[in-house]
Amino acid sequence: MAQNIFEVLPNDLIGEILSHISHVELLVTFSRVCKYWQRICYELIWDYYEKSILQLTNLNPKLQFADLDQFLHSKQGRKFIRYLLRKGVYDFACKLAKISSVSEDIRSCSIKEKWVDVELSVLKECFKRFSDLTDQPMIPPPKPVQKVDESNSSSRGFFSGALSFIGSMFAKNPASSSSTTISNSTNSIPETKVTAESKPRPEYDFLTKVVLDGDYASGKTSLFNCAMNEIPVNASRNHHIPTIGVDFGIKNFQFGDTTKIKMQLWDQSGPERYSRVSLSFYRNASVVLLLIDPSNNFASESMKEKAETIKKHASKAEVILISTKKDKKEKRIISNKQADKFAYDNFESLHLDITNTKLEEPKNIIWYCALLKYLLSP
Repeated sequence: MAQNIFEVLPNDLIGEILSHISHVELLVTFSRVCKYWQRICYELIWDYYEKSILQLTNLNPKLQFADLDQFLHSKQGRKFIRYLLRKGVYDFACKLAKISSVSEDIRSCSIKEKWVDVELSVLKECFKRFSDLTDQPMIPPPKPVQKVDESNSSSRGFFSGALSFIGSMFAKNPASSSSTTISNSTNSIPETKVTAESKPRPEYDFLTKVVLDGDYASGKTSLFNCAMNEIPVNASRNHHIPTIGVDFGIKNFQFGDTTKIKMQLWDQSGPERYSRVSLSFYRNASVVLLLIDPSNNFASESMKEKAETIKKHASKAEVILISTKKDKKEKRIISNKQADKFAYDNFESLHLDITNTKLEEPKNIIWYCALLKYLLSP
């Protein structure tokens, strides 16, 4: 009976209802609705796929898939899901960055509204359902050091026992020393058992390492200053000061009552002579921000070389392609469409076009990186 009611609803009304649901939520709820609505969901999702992806690629049209379920289980569909999830997370990150509060020292950002926890639980469910996407390297918070029971000789090890023996040779009165030890151990207060509830909550739940990479003068340091120090680029200045070696910053994020993320942002030097030094900073990177200057004549070739280097040295990291200097459109050589295609084909990820003359877009990016760490963690 319910299915008949859905079938008689006007398509305009159905379209209006579904227009208020994100494409990510349509994917999650797809299996829970009737076949009639599944067909409409398929049309909406495929329409978005055609507009956002098929224009960039030379893939075959819709005819090769009988329904949405068959499309989603194909290699082509799984790649699209990965992209769609990240697009949804970035949109959510932009919303959070606008309404978040920042500490006086600008090192901590937080948002404590309850609806944030609800939205995060929905997104987390999406990432859990597509479990093959949780391939992030984890850098968990340090575990509390457990006290070793020294009365158990088997747990002390060779070096611990040897040092105790050598120390006893220098004691003034070994006999009295041992008796004192026995006396103290007899009269000592029993050690309180530490329960899970009495343990202090760690400063953060996840530590994420984000690495800025790109050519000389591509905007890495400018993005770093915008995101970490809230210092935008002065558009009237043309002078560029290169980074020597590596710069480093830390920012803390609190997402409601759900999680706390501690982010390390590493700014690498751009000149080619420091390239070997920069490779070591890929280790344990959760996210690599690959920056390009779209007005640079050599940006296209450099982008390909950087992509191969990242795949080799940071194969499990999330890669986000970022074209800077959006405010200088007249000098652009690489179009947004070309950058979108490169990001999708090589990383199955997003391309973001930004300017560092304003704080908004760099802030959106680091909020996005922090959210990804939580959502991609097991």
